[in-house]
Amino acid sequence: MDEFGGLFEGLIDGFRNLMFIGRYYQNQWLLYFAIALAAVAYVFIDSYRRRGQNFGFWRAAVLINLALFIPTIVVAFGFVTILDLTMLTIFAYMGIASGIIALGLGIGYFINFRGAPKASPEYGANAYIPPAPVMQQPAAPAPRPQPQAPYKPPKVKVAAWVVMKANGKNYQLNQGTTIIGRSKQSDIPILNDPTVSGQHIKIVEENGHYTLYDLGSTNGTWVNGYRVRQPMLLDINDEIRLGDNTFMKFIAS
Repeated sequence: MDEFGGLFEGLIDGFRNLMFIGRYYQNQWLLYFAIALAAVAYVFIDSYRRRGQNFGFWRAAVLINLALFIPTIVVAFGFVTILDLTMLTIFAYMGIASGIIALGLGIGYFINFRGAPKASPEYGANAYIPPAPVMQQPAAPAPRPQPQAPYKPPKVKVAAWVVMKANGKNYQLNQGTTIIGRSKQSDIPILNDPTVSGQHIKIVEENGHYTLYDLGSTNGTWVNGYRVRQPMLLDINDEIRLGDNTFMKFIAS
């Protein structure tokens, strides 16, 4: 009776094994194969975008794992007919293991490299840029000596200033003539007001007296609200306006 029971259980196990093999080779192997193939695609595509890292292990691991499906593919497409149920079972478990391992490799790769910098098409600051090949260039001719600008001694300053109303900066005037305007070559450049002309005014110092001249400016000059149309002698605390927006106060000691 025991022998009959053992034989019956063996038949049941064999039938179940046969059903498992049938389901696997009919359609289930495609699911595990898709997982393994997706892991290969993910690792290779993502590692290509993260240049400058060492991905040799992960690429080799997903490829070797994918190779576990070769026996399954051979059997599924009928390239080789195998009648041995044991071999078919081994190949099926190899395919299932490949899908599970691929899932683990994908997760492991993501955890290890999720913070690694990616190389953008514009090559961002963290991107790996391979060194350019060194090309032998012909020796460039020696540059011709350029004439040096003549030395200009610094201008002597006097005890007089103009103080900008916008930012409180003060500029000391020169002995003789001080040019104020939007040009960078001016003694006092006004760079942030387009209504100021390149050379807008000049203030001439003579024997401790200071005279303002409008240099034909486009938008005009005002002192204490009066437009300057001829040379005007400045007094302490006079307010000067250039164009529309630049206000300054004249101070002297």
